[in-house]
Amino acid sequence: MLSERQAQFLEAVIREYTKTAEPVGSGRLTEMVGHRVSPATARNELAVLEQDGYLTHPHTSAGRVPTEKGYRFFITHFLRRDEGWAPDQAFLAELQRARRHFSLSLKTIAQRLAEETGEVALIGFGSRTISSGLANLFAQPEFQDYGSAMRFFKMLDQVDEVMHNLEARLQDEYAVYLGSENPFGQHCGMVLVRIRQRPAGEGILGLVGPVRMDYEHHLAVLETIRDVIEETA
Repeated sequence: MLSERQAQFLEAVIREYTKTAEPVGSGRLTEMVGHRVSPATARNELAVLEQDGYLTHPHTSAGRVPTEKGYRFFITHFLRRDEGWAPDQAFLAELQRARRHFSLSLKTIAQRLAEETGEVALIGFGSRTISSGLANLFAQPEFQDYGSAMRFFKMLDQVDEVMHNLEARLQDEYAVYLGSENPFGQHCGMVLVRIRQRPAGEGILGLVGPVRMDYEHHLAVLETIRDVIEETA
């Protein structure tokens, strides 16, 4: 069990790494928590978090990066919808038009979702899967590796089956899949929300990106799109 301070430090490291994709050292961590602890204390706590499997460090850096276990702790204890995000009027108007012609607008919705988040957008509805934003994924440093890219492309060949299985597994209104549990690969994170649109039926909206994706922002975008699409005319 993490202490309150260790949990705070882990949250700070994950939020910083989400923004920068750079390892976080004790000096930077001290700045982020308002110099309430010394660099030596921060260094000791980072070492404990690494020993317990929540953080690791690249061989070329003294800083730490989150592990899958660290992200799971963050998702369980800290994930909340980013209430500071709201769609601009143009985005909102486009969603409202899409709601009126939903089945014909899936590609447009996927494109706007990818543009707004910088991730790969996937929409599974009925027997159709629509994707957009593949270039976003390969612009991320985690996917410069040939093997990671090829694993993702391999899963895209089976994307209809993957999305069908994910929809069947979705028990709640949203779900987050990390690393080893993500069908698109261990370097990927994924956020899904269920969507219901009459008379079209039910489906799922999803975003795939690096594990360090901004889950809170992306959840806000997905839930906003869902809420607008599900509004009754």
